[in-house]
Amino acid sequence: MDQLPEQTDSQNFSYEQKTMNFNNHSGGRFEEPNISPEPNNKRDVIVLLACLIPALMVVFLFISKFISKLPSGNNGDGGASEAIVTKEPDNDTVTEPIEVTQNTNDDTVAKPLEVTQISDYEVFDTTLIAKVDEAGVLRMRNKPDRDNSEIILEIADGTSVHVLGYKDTGNEIWFKIESGNSTGWVRGGQLQPNNLGMLYDEQYDKPQLDKWKSKFQTQTPNDRSYIGKAIFKGTLYFMPDLSSGVIQRFKSETAVNVYSKNGEWYYVEFENSGVMYYGWVYQSYLSWL
Repeated sequence: MDQLPEQTDSQNFSYEQKTMNFNNHSGGRFEEPNISPEPNNKRDVIVLLACLIPALMVVFLFISKFISKLPSGNNGDGGASEAIVTKEPDNDTVTEPIEVTQNTNDDTVAKPLEVTQISDYEVFDTTLIAKVDEAGVLRMRNKPDRDNSEIILEIADGTSVHVLGYKDTGNEIWFKIESGNSTGWVRGGQLQPNNLGMLYDEQYDKPQLDKWKSKFQTQTPNDRSYIGKAIFKGTLYFMPDLSSGVIQRFKSETAVNVYSKNGEWYYVEFENSGVMYYGWVYQSYLSWL
């Protein structure tokens, strides 16, 4: 008995399947069924998310950039917002504030403001010589006030000092100076140029310094009447005032002619080492002959 041939995979269908396929096609031809695999829904979701995440990141970055360009303030009427930008000064540096105006179109316009410099003294950069009274030292103080200040440094007579500026206190001119690592104030009458003729130079041609320069002009008394002779040892001033400039400090006794009196001051004339001197001395410096 002949054996039946083995069925192939394409023939391994049930009778019902073959019958259904045969009936569904014209001509009664037999066709293998078209069996498609079931869709993988999980894989499709992952692919969709992989496409959406980069797109969402791009949208987020665009929104952030747009928000950062919006104006930070509002002046209440929908106009441009304004701000004042300033920088703190270092030491004596003058900082010029800038007015910055920013509108909603991100257009920035900057222009300098008018600045009035506020300082406790007028800047005056020069070098002067200390010429002091019988104390023998130039006393640097922490503020321009003889009565209500502290002495922070004593500078030897005849020392050159660097002047930073000056201040008119009403009664006299004070100079702000620096010496070594110290900065402070000294009375103007105790500082003068190396040569008094320099007072007429251009650098001293300042109306505010007229009061200081006048301290180095000898005040001649209206009533120049002779009083007598005396021995003098001490400081000779241009004027009968302790704020006056110092002509010379005499450490040895000198005979002088006394001519006039102004309060506790006397006007004297005398010769010393071939030089004629005229000026005012305090009464305690005189010993009458």
